[in-house]
Amino acid sequence: LTNEQRLMGQVPAMYKEIQDKYPKLKLGIAHCVKFGSYDNADEASAKADMYKGFQYVPWLRTRGVELDYFGIHGHRPFGLWADPRVMYDVMNTVAEQKVKVHITEMLLPLNDMIIGPVMRGRWTPQMQADFLEKYLTVCFSHPACELVNFWGLTATSWGDASGLLDNRENPRPA
Repeated sequence: LTNEQRLMGQVPAMYKEIQDKYPKLKLGIAHCVKFGSYDNADEASAKADMYKGFQYVPWLRTRGVELDYFGIHGHRPFGLWADPRVMYDVMNTVAEQKVKVHITEMLLPLNDMIIGPVMRGRWTPQMQADFLEKYLTVCFSHPACELVNFWGLTATSWGDASGLLDNRENPRPA
């Protein structure tokens, strides 16, 4: 229904109109909830950063909107090698609101620095493949996770050099 709170005030009316016309359609919102925050000095700031936008799930419920899912932006923070425990904590928090998890906008900019507590170095095509094997295993092992949406499949699309295809549009190891 919306991404990053754009037109959030209009979501209740949109939801009603869509539900009336397409009652079986699954509807949700997406925002910058992420699997880590490493630019904040204290835990409270990190949590507020990690769950940015999630406050709209209960807010919408008070306005009659029962979301089917919440989309977590998989590319935030850029370059994160996510800790599986943190991933599960975040997905559990979403699931506690009785909505499914969709991982949206997933990409890993190659040649950038890897951030987070799990791994250090630079993202290479092989590191991308190793990470995505673990990442997707964690995502799909969680009962609330329904899908992972990759953003920018080619090397020249959004997220420079992040795609699963190289410059000749051949598959990378991932």
